[in-house]
Amino acid sequence: MRLSHGKVKNRHVICAYHGLEFAASGQCVLVPLRPQDKPPPKARARTCKACVRYGLVWVSLGTPTHDVFEYPEVSLGNHRVYYGGCFPCETSAPRLIKDSLDLSHFPIVHQAFLGKSLTPRSRIIPLSSLERV
Repeated sequence: MRLSHGKVKNRHVICAYHGLEFAASGQCVLVPLRPQDKPPPKARARTCKACVRYGLVWVSLGTPTHDVFEYPEVSLGNHRVYYGGCFPCETSAPRLIKDSLDLSHFPIVHQAFLGKSLTPRSRIIPLSSLERV
């Protein structure tokens, strides 16, 4: 069972299967069946850098080269953040981002679902007509 199925208690991650407790460093700090014993140093979970910003959890699986980008409009309350949920896809992160942001390819590549290749124009919505939060 994945550790992500567990819960967080007192800033420790608790394994949902055996109840082992892991500190933020990844080190196991408690084995419930042997609470009197200190867990061995090799009893640890792999960790990664993460932070919460703009209501999302940002994770770096390697060594981060820079901090999460600044988005002051969200902090000031001038923009709404839309959470689209999770969906599995087998691709690289750069390709996923590029294909998600490049809206012009939708009616051409995905014409069976998202448009007609003969009329790939989208309606322009003036920014002044968008409601503010």
